[in-house]
Amino acid sequence: RLPLQYHFEPGQAADGVTLVVPQEVLGQISEEHLQWLVPGMLQERIVTLLRGLPKSLRKHFVPIPDTAARLLEELGSTDAPLLQAVGQHLQRMGGVYIPEDAWPDESLPSHLRMNVRVVNGEGATLGEGRDLAILKKKYASQGGAGHTSLPGHNIERSDITGWDFDELPQQVSIKRTGIKLTGYPALVDEGKSVAIRVLDSQATAQQAHHAGLRRLIMLTLSEQMRYLRKQLPHLDQMRLQYAKASKPAGHKAAVSLDEELLTLIIERAFLDDNPDIRSRSAFEGMIGKHKGELMEFSNSSCQLVAEILTLYQQVRKTLSATTAINYLA
Repeated sequence: RLPLQYHFEPGQAADGVTLVVPQEVLGQISEEHLQWLVPGMLQERIVTLLRGLPKSLRKHFVPIPDTAARLLEELGSTDAPLLQAVGQHLQRMGGVYIPEDAWPDESLPSHLRMNVRVVNGEGATLGEGRDLAILKKKYASQGGAGHTSLPGHNIERSDITGWDFDELPQQVSIKRTGIKLTGYPALVDEGKSVAIRVLDSQATAQQAHHAGLRRLIMLTLSEQMRYLRKQLPHLDQMRLQYAKASKPAGHKAAVSLDEELLTLIIERAFLDDNPDIRSRSAFEGMIGKHKGELMEFSNSSCQLVAEILTLYQQVRKTLSATTAINYLA
């Protein structure tokens, strides 16, 4: 829940409604949320949007104030962007499809577009405006691995190499300049250890926590990991094939094939059925239940990857030959 401020001064920068956003949670704000403005101004916004449509579309919805009032009754609660929700309802009402680029959203009067003020930890204004993308580019702070954290909660810790803590909650509350924020604790992979960090959104926390769990399993089973690394079957042959394989965009070139294989083995052995472990007892139970299956998963995973790489090279050669023949023709 973030505070709103209203300022009536037509023609001035702050005219209309301003959403006050702490810098740490700026990444959570979406343009889809801002489209809905506030309930008391929504009807005026919809009327203005309808009046800004091309005449060939607008004529189907006159009288426009009546159409807007009916829309308000039918929209109800939805997570969809306003323009998408309005377009779908209008199509059901009159059978007329409105392309998204037909809406005059960018040319609406300032007071019908949400103003966003970004503040720091002391409540001082860092910047404000009605273009959320520009504000995010300038002020949204990114932590490691693309995670935006909300530091300051006493649950946060570093240098963890074993599950030596109590249950990790799904969410916690943090106060910033009198504003109550919701943070999402997660285990974060830091290579030789993991850390507990409070992240700014549930989606990023789930993604980070999965990778953190995987790293903590590897750290807990460090002896087994060393043994597995030495026993990976077909590794030398796979390395030669893997070196020639195209890497997807964003792939970390520094990650070795054996590291990728170990990651796959841990995923299949432990995390396919346990994506969100958050208690010590559940973690220890998972380790005890699946630890004895590591060699089985190692052999099957390496066999699978070896088959994929072999097929990949065969397809690559076939495509190269076909391309050469076509070129000569």
